[in-house]
Amino acid sequence: MTDKFSSDFINALKNHDTQTLLSIPKSDVHNHLGRGCRVEWLSEKMNHTFAKPPAVFDGLLGMQDWYVNNIRDYCRAHDSNQTDYRREGCFAEAERNHLARFAPSFSETDIEDYGSLKNFCDYYDSLHKKYCPDAVYEPELAYQSYADIESKLAKAEEYFSSGYFKSIDVCCGEGYKPFSDYIPLYRIAEKYGVLKRMHVGETGTAEEIEEAIETLGLDEIRCWGISNRIEK
Repeated sequence: MTDKFSSDFINALKNHDTQTLLSIPKSDVHNHLGRGCRVEWLSEKMNHTFAKPPAVFDGLLGMQDWYVNNIRDYCRAHDSNQTDYRREGCFAEAERNHLARFAPSFSETDIEDYGSLKNFCDYYDSLHKKYCPDAVYEPELAYQSYADIESKLAKAEEYFSSGYFKSIDVCCGEGYKPFSDYIPLYRIAEKYGVLKRMHVGETGTAEEIEEAIETLGLDEIRCWGISNRIEK
């Protein structure tokens, strides 16, 4: 396949040409829904001026704290669950960024907010159609790493058997459980041909990354390379 955009993209980066960067088709395959929205868009929708972030965050936890205290909690207090502008804003941003492939990550709570899986699917399909109909839409279902896995299995069967979700992820921290505890969950995902992903190696080791891949048969890992160094 001929690469039509890399040269233009690199030149736009070098020249700080934001408009060209926005116009070039691209992929977003790791979008935590609710965090992928622009503050400017959200501010206009909610008629509210949000506090500006500090010049430098105090690490990842500092960034998370700022988001929770200034964005998430305000939206939760002023939105109903089913009209959460943070979620809608992710689709608006997919349109603005001219995404050709879009994989927003949902949680079980996101589904439950709509009363049924059908209502959930209908709503987010409508956002996809409204904002970014040309993007390949690959919804992901993510689970909290510290959750009780056994209690999630029945619903996981329902959700993945629907065919709506194209990948699974486990996130929200490492080291809460041995990787083997997640095997029943990933077996369900595998049964329905779902891409198997996991956040691993952000605070753990390269050996733990290898263990996760081998234990769960992962297709991809989400790792920021913070601690994934093998000691010689």
